[in-house]
Amino acid sequence: MGFFDFLFGTDEATTLKKHAKRVNNLNAQFEERQASAQWLAENSSPEAITALLNRFSIAYEHNMKDAEEKDFILQHLRFIGESALPTIKIWIKTNDKFARPLTLIEHHEGAQGVVELLLEIVEMENDQFK
Repeated sequence: MGFFDFLFGTDEATTLKKHAKRVNNLNAQFEERQASAQWLAENSSPEAITALLNRFSIAYEHNMKDAEEKDFILQHLRFIGESALPTIKIWIKTNDKFARPLTLIEHHEGAQGVVELLLEIVEMENDQFK
C-alpha cells in the first residue's frame, strides 16, 4: 500500500487492476511483478486468478527469465488450490498458451481431468458453424 493509498484509500477493484496490469507489464521491474503476483494469489478471486493466468500469454524475450516468472506464477496458482480450477479451466478454453496451466489441472485432477478438458476443447473446435 502506497502513502497516498493510505491517506485517501482505494477500493479493492482498483488495486486488483493495478496489480493485474503490473504482473503482465514486461517493462516493470521483476521484483514489482513478483509482488503483484503475490498480491493476486493472496486475493485469489476469479479476476486475480485470470490476471495471473494472462502472464502465460506473454513471452518475455529472455527465455530463462520468462520461464522463471511463469514457474513463479504456477507456484502461486498451486498455492490457491482447487478453488482456482473453474477459473483455470475457463481460461484454458479461451487461450492458446495453455500448456503450463494445464499442469495445474493434472496436479489436482490427474491425467483423467486433463483428458476430459482436452476433449471438451476439441469438441468446441469441432463446431460446424465455425
